[in-house]
Amino acid sequence: MQSNTTRDTSEPYRRSNRFNALGQMLLTNQRLNKLTAARSHFEAHGMLHGSLFSSVVDSTVTSTTIDNRVESAQVSDPFEEFEGSSDSDDASNDSSEKKTRNVASEELMVDAGGSWSIVEGPRVHAFVRLAQRNVRNLPRNLDTLGSLLGLANLPNLAAVFVYNQIHPSTPMNAHDIAPREYQICSKVYVYPSAVATYYAPSDLSGRSGMHREHIRSSRSWRSGPPRFDCVFVERDPQRPGFQGLLAARVRLLLAFEFRGKRYPCALVEWYTTHGDSPDDVTGLWVVTPDFNEDGTRACEVIHVDCIIRGAHLIGVYGTQYLPSGFHPSHALDAFSAFYINKYADHHSHEIAF
Repeated sequence: MQSNTTRDTSEPYRRSNRFNALGQMLLTNQRLNKLTAARSHFEAHGMLHGSLFSSVVDSTVTSTTIDNRVESAQVSDPFEEFEGSSDSDDASNDSSEKKTRNVASEELMVDAGGSWSIVEGPRVHAFVRLAQRNVRNLPRNLDTLGSLLGLANLPNLAAVFVYNQIHPSTPMNAHDIAPREYQICSKVYVYPSAVATYYAPSDLSGRSGMHREHIRSSRSWRSGPPRFDCVFVERDPQRPGFQGLLAARVRLLLAFEFRGKRYPCALVEWYTTHGDSPDDVTGLWVVTPDFNEDGTRACEVIHVDCIIRGAHLIGVYGTQYLPSGFHPSHALDAFSAFYINKYADHHSHEIAF
């Protein structure tokens, strides 16, 4: 009974995406039942007797016997035919051997290029890539996009970002006005998510210890409330733990071109670290949201290469109860301070201590 329950519920649930999984589970069970019925039908007609290898060998032997009989009836000079076939066989063997060598060398190159353990150079700590497909039905102009999303300062923030990318020795602040020649005139593409890949052998990972997760930035997550994930941004790799990191919330993932170069970037809201050490009671770092003088959130456009991975923030609770009907999607806007949860997984504990 327990095995049937595991087969009908647990395994189909693991194959689903965990969102409204009932319909996916029923479809999985339906397809499994069809496969079982097809197997019974094939066995009843003797189509599954033996193996694929034995079937190929039998068909090859039969065709070879027939070909030999036909050739013996048509060949006038058996010695001449034998010599010609020998040369052709040698040539075919040489070509097949060369082909095998080429295929083997290509496989070795693929293995060498895809394995992190044998790549030349330093080990990759982490990297982030935008999703393959962009969000459709959004303006391609940066000014129009900023007006639609309620981010009137987005064009200037993007221009400041480009200026800092070109002139890293003399960077500008996010509230400065960028020169006119750095305004973005190309098409802008918005993405719903990004993929962060980082070295985390202590968590569920591949053979090389690399782990992958998605960073979401969506105005409507699964036809529901918006979702804007938080991330760890690298500030100073020489400093230990969270002292070398910053916490930010991703409000927008976008990409554009400037002077022939593509810039994948993210619009983030910053958090300021409270104090010089973790909280004495919880052992967790505390951060507070950054605000401008007019009361708006402090935002900046950064390159996706600055992002390490997702971060989990927990609100610093007081003595009062939360309002009735409070939705978790409002948590990052409702609290005035947050804990950096280093216990979210092993990798968080290793970098946010």
